[in-house]
Amino acid sequence: MPRKRILYSSPEELLNELITGSRSIKNVYIMRLRARNLYEDEEQFEIIDAALKMYQASRKIKSIDL
Repeated sequence: MPRKRILYSSPEELLNELITGSRSIKNVYIMRLRARNLYEDEEQFEIIDAALKMYQASRKIKSIDL
């Protein structure tokens, strides 16, 4: 049984790290891959995936405003 790691309790926590630049988008994609394949933690995968979608949506909104 793979170990489970709780990284984030909500997508907003990770989204804040992405927006402030304390965590890179590449790093988050790797975290998402590891959550599902290495740790088999579907809950963390969903949280990370939701944060990525929210971040991508915020980037699109910013590009439209410019």
